[in-house]
Amino acid sequence: YPLPGVLFLAPLALLPYQAALTLWMVAVLVLTPVAAWLAVDATLGRDAVQGAGQDVARLARRLSLPLGLLFVPTLANLVHGQLAPAVLFGLALAYWLTRRGGAEGRGRPALAGAIFGAACAVKPHLVLIVAPCWLGFHLWRWRAEGARASQGFILGTVGAGAALCALATILAPTWAVDFLGAAGAYVSLTRVEYADVTNAVLPGGPAVQRLLAPLLPSQPPLLSWLAAAVIGAGLIAWTVAGWRAPVDPQAEGLSRALLATVLIVPPAWETNAVLLLLPLAILLGRVARKPGPVLALCALSVLLSALDLPLYATQPWRNAPLMILAYVALIGAFGAAMRFSPLRRRSAPAPGAAAPFVRG
Repeated sequence: YPLPGVLFLAPLALLPYQAALTLWMVAVLVLTPVAAWLAVDATLGRDAVQGAGQDVARLARRLSLPLGLLFVPTLANLVHGQLAPAVLFGLALAYWLTRRGGAEGRGRPALAGAIFGAACAVKPHLVLIVAPCWLGFHLWRWRAEGARASQGFILGTVGAGAALCALATILAPTWAVDFLGAAGAYVSLTRVEYADVTNAVLPGGPAVQRLLAPLLPSQPPLLSWLAAAVIGAGLIAWTVAGWRAPVDPQAEGLSRALLATVLIVPPAWETNAVLLLLPLAILLGRVARKPGPVLALCALSVLLSALDLPLYATQPWRNAPLMILAYVALIGAFGAAMRFSPLRRRSAPAPGAAAPFVRG
């Protein structure tokens, strides 16, 4: 891990290992469901807080908590003590702050950007697609529309990242070079010394490529990599288009960016797949017009985790691409149903009503 992100865990180093691990496991049990709640609450918006949709909105918020706990990637992060839930929580909190964090819905863009920048420092590869898209979205709004909120988000992100890197450099001037060297050595384990062991225990590679490999067993490995690259390029184009959606581009773009991340950014492990909880929670907020879709989405998500749990217990790390595909299919099916449902067409807000920020 890069030193700027590790700084967040420095207080745990003062504790005995077992106490620190227990404390982090408790934090994961809190951060993961709270991240789902924040995403649902931010997506619902103020129009769902009052009126006939109040009961359904309350139901969606309550169900977001078990949704985050009854999720195989949450269990995987608990078992392996991973830091991905910290990235998930940072993204969810930044998303919430841009929409619901300030008076009269103005949000707190600078604070949201700072939290986003801190989340990027923990595990940078998990925001490899999200970061340029989100910052590019705000840069476009700042330049094209003069939105001060977008300016604040960008300055907050850059400021927090620069401050963390400066502190890390003061503490260890060679941290960047050391991190790159350690990362290169870590990747080389799968190529040289322990290739057989790592491929059996911790198979790497993006989910798309690992899903394609069994479909092309008699073809050269290069062919599956080329096919994965073509699919990945299509996913990137689809993600970029989401940030220009006519209704709620921030929610749409963030969801697409995270779906693309778990599909094309290696390694495809259950721990990194916890990012899927955020688009799942955003979708839960979007379908909160009637209790039926809310209950159905939560029930199907829990069912998928229950069906996948035996596979995770017997085939950890190898099982992740199949689990990712199942959840992407669930999110895609519900998203398509919501997009084409008569209820959605009647109740969809005007594009201006869904804007995450007000212009400064």
